[in-house]
Amino acid sequence: MPNNREPTAETHFARRLRRRQTPTEAALWSIVRRKQLFGLKFRRQHPIAGFVVDFYCPALKLVIEVEGEIHSQPEQLAWDRERGAVLRRIGLHVIRLANEDATEENLRRVVAAYRPPPP
Repeated sequence: MPNNREPTAETHFARRLRRRQTPTEAALWSIVRRKQLFGLKFRRQHPIAGFVVDFYCPALKLVIEVEGEIHSQPEQLAWDRERGAVLRRIGLHVIRLANEDATEENLRRVVAAYRPPPP
């Protein structure tokens, strides 16, 4: 059965962001795409609650935000805090990684901390 819903403005914005991802986002996406990290499904530039998050793992309810230099500006800091609070209120875990900390090793460590132990 085809999906007849029209894409929302959020969806269009997310698609635009996917096409213009930063080098850091591209590097992290190459690590998490196709369930390469612990067999977990990740989505990139995913709309949630009126926001578009950098990476989202539904199984862990984990949002990973990659923070470039713009995120150190006061207005952006305030926006990021409010956005994080909204996402936490709906039950999500929000992790922020500065560009320089967004390495495969750190990503593995962060995701492992939220992953349930194997059976």
